Amino acid sequence: MKNIPLILVVSAAVLAGSIQAQVTNRVWVSDGTNTNWAPTGNWGGNTPDTNAERAFFRNDDGSKTVTNNNNVTINSIQFQNTGSMTTSGYTIGGSGNTLTIDVNNAGTFTAGISNTSTVSSSSFTHTINTNLIIANSGGTGATTINSGENANLTGGGLVIGGNITATTSANFGGVAGTSTTLTGNIANNGGLRFGSAGSVTIGGAGVTSGTGNVNFFTGSVNLNRTASVSGNNMLFNGATAVMGANNAFAGTA
Repeated sequence: MKNIPLILVVSAAVLAGSIQAQVTNRVWVSDGTNTNWAPTGNWGGNTPDTNAERAFFRNDDGSKTVTNNNNVTINSIQFQNTGSMTTSGYTIGGSGNTLTIDVNNAGTFTAGISNTSTVSSSSFTHTINTNLIIANSGGTGATTINSGENANLTGGGLVIGGNITATTSANFGGVAGTSTTLTGNIANNGGLRFGSAGSVTIGGAGVTSGTGNVNFFTGSVNLNRTASVSGNNMLFNGATAVMGANNAFAGTA
C-alpha cells in the first residue's frame, strides 16, 4: 500500500507531459549585419526550427528586420517589450518561403503569435510578410494570433501581409486600441475566429477561400475586400461586421 501514492504521482506527471511539451525560447539577437533566419549566430542559442521552439523578439538595439530565407516550422512567435521601443516594430519577410506555426498543444486556445508588451509606449506595429501556415499537430484547439494582450497598450498591432493557410482553427484578435490587419490570401481549411476588443481588418488584394467555419465572436471586424471571408457556416456571437466592400461574404451555407 505504501507504493500506491508514488505510482499515482508518477502517472500524473507522465499524463501532464503528454498534453504539452516544454517550449524553449530562442531570442533574436541579430545586429543587422545578417538578417536571415537561418544563421545560428542571429539567435541566442540554436536557430528555432522545431515545434518545441518559440521565436522570441524583444525590445533592444538589434535589427528589427528578419528574413525568412527557408521553410521553417516553429511552435510560436512572441513579441515582448518591457521598456520603451525606440525604433519600430519588427518586420518578418521572406517572399516565397513559408513559416509554419505549429503550437502542438491539446489545449483550447494556444498563443501562436502574441504581443505580450507590458508598457503603454509600445504603440508600434509588427509586420509579417512571409507566408504562414497555422497548424496544431497536438490537438484540435484554436491557435491565437494576437496583436496585443495587455490592457495598458495604447495602440499598434499586427499586420500579416503574407498568405495564411489555417489548417486548425485560427483566432485573430487583441485588446482595445490594437489592430490586426490581414492583406494576403487566406485559406480557411480549419476555421477562422474573430474575438477581440480591438479591431480586425481584412483587406488588400488577397483572396479568401475554404470551407471552415467562421465565428464572429467579439469586437469589430472590417471586411474591406470582396469575399473577405469564406466558409460553410458564418456564426455571429456578438461581433460587429463593418462592410467596406460589396459581396464581402463568400461560400456561406
